[in-house]
Amino acid sequence: MGSCTKAKLTESREPIDHTLAKPTASSPLQEKRTYLKASFVKGGASIAEGIVKDGTFRSALIKAMESFDAEDPIIRFSDILKTPSLRGSVNTAAIEKCVAAFSDLEGKDWEPAIRLHRPAKQVNVVALQSGVPTDVFAIDEGWPEGTQPEVQGWQEVNGELWPIDDFWITEDFVEAHPVWVFELTPPVDQQDIGLTQPPSQSCLWSWEPSFAGQIQRIRIKQRKEHWLGASEIHISRLTTWNQAPASVVVNGTEHWPIGKPNKYKEKVNGRDIYHCVYDAEGNPLTRYRRVHIGDLRNLNFDLIKSWRPQTGSEKDLFTFATCLQQYCVIRGNRMFYVIFEHDVWPARRNKAKIIPTTGPAMEIEYRSWESSYSEGWIEYVHPSNPATPTNIKGFTVSNGDIDFNTAIKL
Repeated sequence: MGSCTKAKLTESREPIDHTLAKPTASSPLQEKRTYLKASFVKGGASIAEGIVKDGTFRSALIKAMESFDAEDPIIRFSDILKTPSLRGSVNTAAIEKCVAAFSDLEGKDWEPAIRLHRPAKQVNVVALQSGVPTDVFAIDEGWPEGTQPEVQGWQEVNGELWPIDDFWITEDFVEAHPVWVFELTPPVDQQDIGLTQPPSQSCLWSWEPSFAGQIQRIRIKQRKEHWLGASEIHISRLTTWNQAPASVVVNGTEHWPIGKPNKYKEKVNGRDIYHCVYDAEGNPLTRYRRVHIGDLRNLNFDLIKSWRPQTGSEKDLFTFATCLQQYCVIRGNRMFYVIFEHDVWPARRNKAKIIPTTGPAMEIEYRSWESSYSEGWIEYVHPSNPATPTNIKGFTVSNGDIDFNTAIKL
């Protein structure tokens, strides 16, 4: 950590450009990070001012943040605008502009948020050095683990956010001091507007046994998140055929993604049109703070709620590109998966190409700065048949990054 001197706000400091054009998917990474930082500097200033100068606002903000996550308090800007005890104390126009700044980035509406990073373990808190304010702010621009060992510290000055001269936040600093972090969070669920959903229907067959396939326990052994954040562990999975029964008609390389779809939005003739796809974001499994890396957790996460290869599931949904939901169509006797540490925009999209010993290969995209924790395939097994290392009754993974096992639940 560099020496800490009193911040000097002089005319020689370069102004921060708050009018940057919204980057595209093909824009350089540094341009995306510059846009992210400028948007937070402008949109987060009145929140920072309230934290520093208004005790009532500060208390109400922390209470609202803890209602979302008591261990690692966080609140989205959009929720600040919806909370009466908070909305009246901030510059709503600036916050609304910040929310809009992160909408429709690569087809998604990312959510700006502020998180109160608290030291995860009891430490002897080191006194702040001269010139460093009690409330230190940081902007998470998105970095791979093992990079960016020092992050610029920010402070509130006269209702604005300014860098603290010659002060850089390090991992050692956040282990001993709270830091207010401005960061992006994944898109929240949006309501389908003007789209119809077919009525719920029951599966027509009952002869095929059904069970829930679960990840029973999990241990994350390797940190794959920059030290300023926590590891968000996600999974993407889909079913397909290893070898389809003779009674099943296969149309090309059939596969059925499992889990919550992500919506892309585009304007066509002035109207918002949604496209639903299972893409690089995956679905959340669990969240690990740095201090919890290495802990074994009972997860009992449903990989699939009702695995019936031939007749389909009455509990899992397959969502078509038109955002219509259809029941009883998730089939197949092989499940491909990727478990990864999820990072938000502007993190890159990686592609896992999984090649089984028999049957077709599969490619799955996942958004992360890092390689995956585990990727592979799991075979279906009839509930009365024995467990094997490849089927969901006996599937276990243990490598340098992760331990987990699967089981069935009737």
